Amino acid sequence: MRNHHRTTGFLLALFAALAFFVKLGTFDVLNQAMLSFVTAFRADWLTSFFAFWTILFNPLWAAILFAGAIVLLFIFISRHAAAMMAASVVLAALAETVLKALFQVSRPLTPLFPVSGWSFPSGHSAAVAAFCTALYLVLSPYIASRERKFLLATGLSLISLFVGASRIYLAAHWTTDVIEGLLLGLLVSMACYAVSVKFGMLPPRRGPVILDGKKARDAIALRLGGEVSRAAAAGLPVPTLAIIQIGDKPESTAYIRQKKLFGERIGCRVIHERLPESASERDLTSLIAGLNANVSVHGVIVQIPLPAHLSVPEVKDRILAAVAPEKDVDGLGPVSVKALEEGKPNFIPATARGVLGLLDFYKIPLSGQRVVVVGRSALVGKPTALALMNRGATVMVCHSKTPVLSQETRRAVIVVVAVGKPGLIGAAEVAPGQVIVDVGINAVSMPVMQSGGAFRPPAHGAAGSETLLAKLQEEVPKRKLVGDVDFVAVSPVVRAISPVPGGVGPMTVACLFENVLEAWKRQVAGKH
Repeated sequence: MRNHHRTTGFLLALFAALAFFVKLGTFDVLNQAMLSFVTAFRADWLTSFFAFWTILFNPLWAAILFAGAIVLLFIFISRHAAAMMAASVVLAALAETVLKALFQVSRPLTPLFPVSGWSFPSGHSAAVAAFCTALYLVLSPYIASRERKFLLATGLSLISLFVGASRIYLAAHWTTDVIEGLLLGLLVSMACYAVSVKFGMLPPRRGPVILDGKKARDAIALRLGGEVSRAAAAGLPVPTLAIIQIGDKPESTAYIRQKKLFGERIGCRVIHERLPESASERDLTSLIAGLNANVSVHGVIVQIPLPAHLSVPEVKDRILAAVAPEKDVDGLGPVSVKALEEGKPNFIPATARGVLGLLDFYKIPLSGQRVVVVGRSALVGKPTALALMNRGATVMVCHSKTPVLSQETRRAVIVVVAVGKPGLIGAAEVAPGQVIVDVGINAVSMPVMQSGGAFRPPAHGAAGSETLLAKLQEEVPKRKLVGDVDFVAVSPVVRAISPVPGGVGPMTVACLFENVLEAWKRQVAGKH
């Protein structure tokens, strides 16, 4: 933001200095030299060329062109972009009118100027420069390629210069008038853009804020670790979480390992209870009942996903309901779900709490904001929507039956995506100035590459081919984690975005332990 202020301040100083020296007649030599040059090189084809630009940007056609561009920006970009464009052109024209009235100066007549005096600055130049500058500032975040941005800037600059040159060639303005008009349009447009960015209506051109979940998680870990340390010094029981795993899925084992590591980091005890994949519902509920009765255990979670025979909705609901509400730190039991719906949460599910925690860490307000949650799963989408509503946000939930997803997502201030579909949200689904929270996590296949292009394996039967391929399969990662949002396409457009991995993921574990400490406080408060 400071860069925009500096640029605007520099342009203002340059404009003021130029106006001052023009007032003193310092640039009369330049004006006369240009006048002599134009007089010496007059040609019919040049007159026709510059007349075209003058006709194109006469008040009627210019108004039609500007209005059409504003309507297109409103439809395809955002209402904020259209408003910024309109404000730039209108304010540039207004500033030109005011300055013309204040600085009307008598000049010697020349054969090319049929009327006495000169206008300060050129209104055509100011309006066109404001229009072209605003158009570049609005469109450039959508263009990832530097070459295309350069072409856009070059094309718009040439339009501004051609219009300015036409005013000089057709003897409508002095050269200094045109320069001042171009500077004025650029200055007004930059100021409008800086204000739009300041109030979050448009994204800053320096790139979005990356919502780094690792930084937020570390801040939570420091706070929770301090609480546990003070409790231990006071002789209070150690906060304890029990995790029940059914089967031995590698993904579940990896998630549990992360929870154990975080628990150790902040000084909590984590008990890992294992049951075979063939365990019955009774086996599981019996284990849960024992942990419920264990006063040294303050939180109980059942690691999801469950095996197929326990994932039947009715069975799964009974299993989650078996966890005592005061120990339901996952927030998935019926008591916790009902409390969340009523706006009096028992425990907010860890992922939903992670989304809120990430937004809070970066001081992104929720109350009164329009939020779209894409996804309605019972584990993420619905709890997140309810948690956001409880914080005063106006929430809309979109899903596979939503007719035109982009119409809804582009109207939001904050978009939370939790579907599990890579690349679901692209540049067409977002608008400048938005905050995007990507909860999705998907493993996608990656081709094995060598420097310089695609890897071509050795021909079958070639010496060492079997060993080489086996080694590549072991050492070269062929899958990577991505979110539901096309990060490369979306990040140049929006104000803030969470990456995958490293966004909501680290927050989920940290917020689970926030729930554990809350449960621990409730259970030990009345006993110590």
